[in-house]
Amino acid sequence: MKVVHVCTADKGGAGIAAVRLHKALLAQGVNSSFLSLYCSGTTPAHACYKTKPPLTYLQKLKSKLGIPVLTSEKNANILKTFHANYEIFSFPESDYKIEQHPLLKDADIINLHWVSGFLNYPTFFNAIKKPIVWTLHDMNPFLGGFHYMGDKVRNTEVMGNLEKSLLEIKVNSYILSNINLIAPSKWLYNEVKKSVFKNHNSQVIYNSLDMSVFKLQSASVARQFFNLPENKTIILFVAQDTGNFRKGFDLLSESLNNLPLTNDIVLVCVGAKSTPLNIPKNCIFIDTISEENKMSLLYAAADLYILPSREDNLPNVMLESLSCGTPVIAFSNGGMKEIIKNGFNGFIADDCNSENLSNAISKGLQFIKNMNRLEIRKDAETIFESEIQSKAYINLYQQLL
Repeated sequence: MKVVHVCTADKGGAGIAAVRLHKALLAQGVNSSFLSLYCSGTTPAHACYKTKPPLTYLQKLKSKLGIPVLTSEKNANILKTFHANYEIFSFPESDYKIEQHPLLKDADIINLHWVSGFLNYPTFFNAIKKPIVWTLHDMNPFLGGFHYMGDKVRNTEVMGNLEKSLLEIKVNSYILSNINLIAPSKWLYNEVKKSVFKNHNSQVIYNSLDMSVFKLQSASVARQFFNLPENKTIILFVAQDTGNFRKGFDLLSESLNNLPLTNDIVLVCVGAKSTPLNIPKNCIFIDTISEENKMSLLYAAADLYILPSREDNLPNVMLESLSCGTPVIAFSNGGMKEIIKNGFNGFIADDCNSENLSNAISKGLQFIKNMNRLEIRKDAETIFESEIQSKAYINLYQQLL
């Protein structure tokens, strides 16, 4: 059985989750390979896709005159005509024809992941007749160009017609394909069942991670490594882009300003800053950490992990934190409410606002000593162990073949 995983990149939240599944399958003896457009060069059995169709003489001439000839250029020009506010918007048509790649031609199963800007929907789904497993990392496969419902709702008045036309392209592309959906959370599964995929085969399989990397470690040693104070309560926030509105740093900042005794609390933030932020006092910023062993150590240094996302699926950071025994505070959205049990491995804030987040953090701080990190770790093992995930995928692959 030959499986190929297709993802736009092997980094970022979706890329990391896809690579972890790929490695878990390799560990089970599956002939698994990985194809991406952007490559870090650290993934085993990994091919980098670099081929764009050659330009004709006329296209080269147009390009020199500044006339867009590539699909990506045309798409970018379309977006320039809109004054809208969104995190990301993707078109279903691209310059790449990955269905012609040898790995896909040779595979028995094609496992798609986050493929925006990489997959050309009309040609891909028309050409591929073998089973397709699509692991969803957001809502884009069943939306038009948006990736989360919040962006769609906020921009419907401005971009509604474009969104509708792009979804129509996708639906027409899907008609004859054998697509099987994997949702990493029950929340996303329920969204799938309300979408254009409502009649497709779909199931829930949680993402996983390497439990030998994300593990219980000494908080004292971890704090010394990062030069963090040992006599303070440390709460942690991690985002690829801390200025991303969906990730909710602004809500976290407001909630901390509402807390009493904030001098006893240190907020450690990891990630890039794309926009100016309202930074609360006693905040330490650390640049993006790419090494998993260092991230594992940072979770060990924290008393609480704060996940203030306005919308999310099943963020890697939640899996990682719980596997390190660190309780998580989050809003009641996405897959968070499926995993976090109040008073055991964290607390859930029911409504998405800074006041409710502040109350949940206060409860977390109050009950830190009652939340057993070893038990939190054991619970995470029963859900996020890579062998559980890989065997569920293998079972599905075998059924499809």
